[in-house]
Amino acid sequence: MNLYHSIFILAGTIVPLVVLTVMAFLGGGDTIVDTAPEPVDSPTFVAPLPPIHVAIGDDPTGFSVDGEPSDSLALVYEVAKQLSRAEQAVNSRDTDLIQLTKRSFQSFVVNQMAAIENLRPHGDALASSIKHRTKEIDAHELWLSKREFVRETFINSELAIADGPKIEGEEKCLELLRQLQKDFPTPADPITMKDEAVDALTPEETDRLTKLKTRAMFRGKYFTLQQATTTRSENTTELKSQLDAWDSFLKRYAKTGAPDSRDNLFFEDSKKLRQTAELNWRWALALNQSTVGELLTAVSDWLRIAKSEKGDDKQHQRAAAILVQSWLEEKIPPVPKKPKGIEGLMEGFTDPANKRKLGFFKKVPLTEKQYYYWVDKAMIQIKIKGESQFNLEAPPTEPQYGIILVDYSRCRKTFLSDGYQTEKGGLQFRDECIRLGEKYSTYRTEYEEPDNSIDVDASAWGVALESAEKIAAELVSEGNKSQIWKLLKTKSNP
Repeated sequence: MNLYHSIFILAGTIVPLVVLTVMAFLGGGDTIVDTAPEPVDSPTFVAPLPPIHVAIGDDPTGFSVDGEPSDSLALVYEVAKQLSRAEQAVNSRDTDLIQLTKRSFQSFVVNQMAAIENLRPHGDALASSIKHRTKEIDAHELWLSKREFVRETFINSELAIADGPKIEGEEKCLELLRQLQKDFPTPADPITMKDEAVDALTPEETDRLTKLKTRAMFRGKYFTLQQATTTRSENTTELKSQLDAWDSFLKRYAKTGAPDSRDNLFFEDSKKLRQTAELNWRWALALNQSTVGELLTAVSDWLRIAKSEKGDDKQHQRAAAILVQSWLEEKIPPVPKKPKGIEGLMEGFTDPANKRKLGFFKKVPLTEKQYYYWVDKAMIQIKIKGESQFNLEAPPTEPQYGIILVDYSRCRKTFLSDGYQTEKGGLQFRDECIRLGEKYSTYRTEYEEPDNSIDVDASAWGVALESAEKIAAELVSEGNKSQIWKLLKTKSNP
């Protein structure tokens, strides 16, 4: 094959690709090849000579270095090869490939840029294209590094949820995502995607962020409400807020359920917790009623909600009884404390004056009613025959205040144990409070001493006994009206 045919085959196959590649990076311009040749199927095929602007012995690309086309041909091919690799790198997500191409391209530019600029007629434009491509590789590498940063942030955000602890893990996840949105504030759209804007997330990343954020918010709210609902409280305002929060939560996710299928059980559990929140609120509401009538109405409301959940009616009945018991425990005055200084004292009444004496007594030998008497226990060893002596109507006993306390404590305990569950138990407690109230009143009328500290300490007992009696009477009355006895009658009280 002669020189003419060799050059022609080169011009008809390889050279046009080189020319087109190089000119593409020049951003257009006049094409050197006027008409593309037919494909060459074999090295021996010789097509008719097309009208290519190249002369025998000239560089078929149309480039030359200082008028020597043979020197430029290898350089032009190398430029085309480097630009082709650069194009692959700019469109690749393989960081290893990008870094390898970048080093090769940078080395080529350093070693050959001067020669490229001397190419004629478009060396300067070609050099400019190469520099631009270098910047594009750098920008693409930076853009990919941002993608890696975003990916790691997502991984850490998901780990925060997985590792917990509850609530704190979700808060950490949301904080990472909020920071990510600050770092990438530009909205994702086709233009930013095409330009590979480093301050914008890709549509896929935006979608992932939205889903992860929504999941963290769902879980965080759920766990917060769960914690509040399972924490004991009797504050009606606080409990009503919890109930309203559950209603808002369930309404928000009513159509979609949990944003992530992995949290479906939480969404189903939230419906049960919402009912628990309402029961807690209605329980506290009942406890805060001021009258027995209001209490029984509130208990009926509580029981209606409780029975809407499948379960043992006996269990609900026992819970309702406990609710009434808790209210009575709170409202019925507690057993008063013993007056200060009364511990260990005895009480006697003089004969015939019937004066009360509180102190320490010892029978005078060989007498019928006479007793040694000491006010101060320390004087017993000093004044063996007493600080004074009195005839008593009867042997000294425990002070009446102590007896009243014991009797009230006994009947109150019986009533709150199971007496409150029946009309009979309510009447017994009422009557006992009346008896003790009358006994207390009579005792005070006959023996109270305004300057005696023991009497002063016991001065409010009458009000407590009267209040207890009133509540018992109201329970009997309202219980008969509402037939609450059937509700309150537990297994232990048939």
